[in-house]
Amino acid sequence: MGTYNNHGFLLSEGSYTTLDVPGSNSTYAYGINDVGEIVGGYDGHGFLLSQDGYATIDVPDSTGTAARGINNVGQIVGEYYAAGKWHGFVWSAGGLTTLDVPGSISTTAFGINGRGEIVGQYRDASNNAHGFLATPMK
Repeated sequence: MGTYNNHGFLLSEGSYTTLDVPGSNSTYAYGINDVGEIVGGYDGHGFLLSQDGYATIDVPDSTGTAARGINNVGQIVGEYYAAGKWHGFVWSAGGLTTLDVPGSISTTAFGINGRGEIVGQYRDASNNAHGFLATPMK
C-alpha cells in the first residue's frame, strides 16, 4: 500500500493553487477570510497561512488540532483532541477559549463571523449530531 497524500488548494479568479504545509504528508484547507488568510490542518496540527507563510496552530496539551475558520479580524475557530474527546476552540488576541456545548461528547467550531458569532456541531450522549450557534458574551 502506497503513501496517501492530500493537498489543500485555493481557487482564485479561475486558477488553482496547491497548498502544502512544508514537510507535511497531507494538508487540508478549511477556511479563508477576506484578507486571504487561510486556515486548515496537517498531520494532526492546525495551520494559518498568511503573508508571513505557514504558522502551526497547536492547542497546548492536545494530541490533535485543526483550524476550521477565520474571520477578518484574525479570530480562528476549530477543534482539538484532549482528555478523551474533541473540544471546540476560538483563538484570538485575548488567547484561547475552549468551546464545549454542555452535555456534549464532542464539539467542533466550523466558522466565525465579524461579530464573533460561532457556528459548529456537537454530539450528544447518544452520539447524535446537532448544529449550534454561539454568540459572544456582552
